[in-house]
Parts: sequence; C-alpha cells; structure tokens
Amino acid sequence: MAERRKTNSSNITSFGNSQVQRIHSDIHRIMDSREYDFYELEPVEVKEVLLDKNKLPKKSNGKPNYKYYGAIKGSWINNKDQQILGDGVHILPLDSQIKRYPVVGENVVCVNYFGQTYYSDIINIKNNPNNNVKTGLSDRINTKVSIQTTDEDFKYQRNIEANRGDLVLTGRYASSIKIGENDLVPSVQIVAGHNTEGLEINEPVKHNLNKDDASIYVQAKGGSQEVKNPNPELSDIYTKGSVIVLDADYIVLNAKQVLRQQSGELNEVIGKNVEIKHNQTDGVVFTGETKKLLDNLRNGPIEAIKREIEECIEEIRKLSNVPQREFEELKQLQQKLNNIKIDPRKTLAKITSFRPSLKNDEFIKLENEYKNAQKALEQATPKAATDPVGFGIALGRLTNVISKFARGDFLRFDIITD
Repeated sequence: MAERRKTNSSNITSFGNSQVQRIHSDIHRIMDSREYDFYELEPVEVKEVLLDKNKLPKKSNGKPNYKYYGAIKGSWINNKDQQILGDGVHILPLDSQIKRYPVVGENVVCVNYFGQTYYSDIINIKNNPNNNVKTGLSDRINTKVSIQTTDEDFKYQRNIEANRGDLVLTGRYASSIKIGENDLVPSVQIVAGHNTEGLEINEPVKHNLNKDDASIYVQAKGGSQEVKNPNPELSDIYTKGSVIVLDADYIVLNAKQVLRQQSGELNEVIGKNVEIKHNQTDGVVFTGETKKLLDNLRNGPIEAIKREIEECIEEIRKLSNVPQREFEELKQLQQKLNNIKIDPRKTLAKITSFRPSLKNDEFIKLENEYKNAQKALEQATPKAATDPVGFGIALGRLTNVISKFARGDFLRFDIITD
C-alpha cells in the first residue's frame, strides 16, 4: 500500500581523492532520498460490493461471515501488483459508524493499517452525488464494466446549495441532510425528493419546504418559516421561535402504547375533515367539554322530573273517592315510583365517575317523550277520581320515561368528556 515510486536514477562515479569521494557520496545520498515519491493512500477500482449476505465468505460452519458485509473487491490502479492485506481479497470499510458504499466502477481511496486493507472515500471524479463511475483505470487493457446501480436522470445528479461552513450529507437519489444555518439561525434540514423545477442541468438544488416531496426542518430561536397551507382557502402559517416542521403528503405518528399531544397555549387541529376514533370495541374518546356544562345537562332534567313525581304523588294522596282496590293499585304504583333509584346526587355521582357525553338525538327524543307523558298526566289528573285506571296508565308512562333518564339512556360512554 505505502508505495515508494522511483523517479530517476543516478550513477556512482569513483574518485581517487577520499575527501572528494566523501562529498560525492553525501550528494549521492541526498539525491537517492529524492529518488522515490511516497504514496500512503492508493486508489482502487471497485469490482464488487458485498451487500448480499448470500455472497459473503463462509465461516468454517458454512454460515456467512458478516465481518465482510460492505466489503469490496477491487484492483489497484497505480501499483497493480501489490497485495491486498487481510485475506488477500476483501477490502473493508475504514469507518465503523459512517459507511459510504460505492458502486461497481467507482474508485475509492485505500490504506493499509494493522495488516488489513481498508477503503474510505469515493473519489469525486465527476463531482456528482449519484455517479462517479470511471472504469478501466485498473485494467492493463481498458475494458467497460456494466453499471446498473446509478441513474442517468438529471434530478439525481445535483449537489445541494449550501452556506459556508455547512455540513451536507447527500444520497444518490435526491435525498440530503444539511446541518448549518438558515438566515444565521442554527438549522437542520432533512429532505427526500428535491424539487428541481426551473433548474438547469446539474445546477445545485436549494431545499424548499413547500415544494420538496418530504421534509423535516429543525430550527432554533431567532428565525422563521413560512408553511403553505394545502387548503388555499385557509391562511399560511408563519412560525416564530424554535420550530420543528414536518411536511409530506402523509404523516403518520404511530405509538405502540401512548401518544401524548400537549401545548402550553393553543392546540389546533385543522382539516377539511377531522376524525377522532377509538379502535377497540371498549375504547373511549375524550373530548374537551367542561364538567360544569355536563353537570347542568345531566342534573337539570333529573331535578325537574323529581319535582314532577313529587307533585303527582301529592295529587294521588289527595284523592278521596277512589275505590279501595284501585287506590291500592295506585299506592303500589306510588311505591314503585318511590323505589326508582333516581337520587340526583347518587345518579350524578355515578355518571360523573364515567364522565360520558350527551347523545343529542336520544336526549331530544327522551325529552319529547317526557313532555308528552307529562301532558297526558295533566289531562288525566282531573279525572283521577272517576278514571283511576287512565290516570294510572298516564302515570306509568311518565314512570317509564323517568326510568330511562335514571338509566342514562341519553348518555354515551364511548366518548368521555372531562
């Protein structure tokens, strides 16, 4: 690997004078030290890249030797006869954390350390993030190699427009990470799918949050970002302060257990259609209604019905000319009413423990049933002495409505409010 290449040769001439001979020898030694050029790094032309585990060298037990995953096979370009250290065939990546895998036909920089040959950077022959292939440099006879791992589409052959001091990582297929500054504010931009509209061939592309296919922008305080609203009827968003912006056609936040979304001030959800669902039969959806509002919705009807029941019972007690048998039936009905568990405090406490929300349609239906039953009872009350059965039926209808209120039929427990 570390090669000394002879640049010229010198002939030694003997002199009889020893002093002259000594001076001549010193001059010759200095000339010999400059007779070779020293090369620590050597280019290698890539012939194969081992990224298929089925093509890896095998261990003694027949299983793939994953030590060689990402290794390459290749040929030296300058000193073609020198040995590849290690197993004599495979050249390993030099960096253990950041891997830049070449494609066949590209040329990489290699070096020998600790008895092993390693490769590092791809030689940037064309200054093209997608394709720096130049074949035949290692062959004594220039031959062509079939390349199928690069793309001739010009949108992939662009560098990223950057600022002085930026760190830019560019993939082969229009993806990039730029770490640096945006308007003198610390910034990290991750993009997949660059927008190249209006650019000349090979012109560097600038990240564009609103036109690139998918982007993640992270920016510190002091700058701003304009985020276009996909709905033209709504205004755009101008961010201030530190910000993280995710922009794509689809964004999925998938939590295996808990996804918590919270904010110190405004938490806004905007869309043409907004859906909030639970994905289990016994799941619940919490909404943002206040407890005070719910207490009024739950407590008001129950209190009103309670008063109506007490008035009806009082009217029954005033009856004097009802036959004993029918009066006993009314007393049983009265007892049944008294036995209905509609204590407002207990019922409300039970409901509040679940914090359900209102079934609006059911509540309106039940409210109408109550009004009709109340009206029928009012009409039957004057005739209670002469038609106690009709009065009992009307009272029974009201009892049935009260039972529905007591059971909470107008509430839904799969949408919980707090």
